[in-house]
Amino acid sequence: MPEMTDEQLAESLKAMGQKVTEENKQKMREMMKRSKDIQKTAQMKGSSTELHTGISSPDLNSKAFFQFVLPEGTALKESLFSGVLSGSK
Repeated sequence: MPEMTDEQLAESLKAMGQKVTEENKQKMREMMKRSKDIQKTAQMKGSSTELHTGISSPDLNSKAFFQFVLPEGTALKESLFSGVLSGSK
């Protein structure tokens, strides 16, 4: 896996809803290094195949299709990855 450039790191952080700071870029680099280390020691082999048999096309003309309703009992978070990069759990 090639190393990410600073620009790619910034784009990734933005996509995850995080602020682009040197601290967050460093945390992202460390997280990627840990992932690479795990892949090296896991010695995984094999392949994966996806088969899509039922492909549908929803009616995109309906405004209801684009409405988001938060499921009852759930908390709305700004970012799914905020705990990963901030160090909190």
